[in-house]
Amino acid sequence: MRGKKRVLLVDDDRDFVVALSAILVRHDFDVVTAADAISAISVAMKHLPDIALVDMRLPGGAGIVVMQRLHALPQVAGMPVIVITGYAPEVCRQQAFAAGAAAFLAKPVSEEALLAALLQVAPDDRRDDASVGDGAGDRVLVIDDDRDLLVSIVGLLRSRGYEVVAAADAISAISTAAKQHPTAVLLDMGLPGGDGLTVMERLHGLPQMAAVPVVVLTGRDPDRYRDRAMAAGAAAFLRKPAPDDELLRALSEALHPAAPC
Repeated sequence: MRGKKRVLLVDDDRDFVVALSAILVRHDFDVVTAADAISAISVAMKHLPDIALVDMRLPGGAGIVVMQRLHALPQVAGMPVIVITGYAPEVCRQQAFAAGAAAFLAKPVSEEALLAALLQVAPDDRRDDASVGDGAGDRVLVIDDDRDLLVSIVGLLRSRGYEVVAAADAISAISTAAKQHPTAVLLDMGLPGGDGLTVMERLHGLPQMAAVPVVVLTGRDPDRYRDRAMAAGAAAFLRKPAPDDELLRALSEALHPAAPC
């Protein structure tokens, strides 16, 4: 079995670090911490984290500078960085993404928001023999802004051996697909930043995603949207709430279609 995902948490607020560390440990992440810009670099070089959570305002340097220095280290050059801040989030959000952040969280950070961001930027590829099922070898991108449903679907898919990455809006859906190369997509029709049909069109416009099946999972009226979704290239159309067995069957059939007679 692969080891735990290691998260580097860089923040000088001790109470915040303790609270977030507890959440991460509870969800089976390994956590290393740093309280300033200088130690963040040395800790990263020593422990080689898989993901970094970096505050924007740190002793010894700005969080954006820390992120740029982390990305300049060959050992962690491809590591996704989630920027966290309680200072002018709208301004900082633009600066963070312009500097290469994979995600952005505004303080105070809820457990649900933290887990959703981690799912977005890094797939969970840890498996043991008991968890490998029909989904072994496949990575599914789940796109939905309903956090409760997202967590439920992620848990279901992981229990069947799928790797899972997630996105909660139209823009991050495209960037996540481009970075993570899923083998299938579960797509909601109503999303912040764009509707599901537009997202599907843009996904299929990416060369590496052109042949990736998309299963639409939506609460919208199927009489109005099923034909439109299928005409746009959906492999299947499911209405929320879809039973687990129906969702899993649709996903499996999309990934492994039966040969024509």
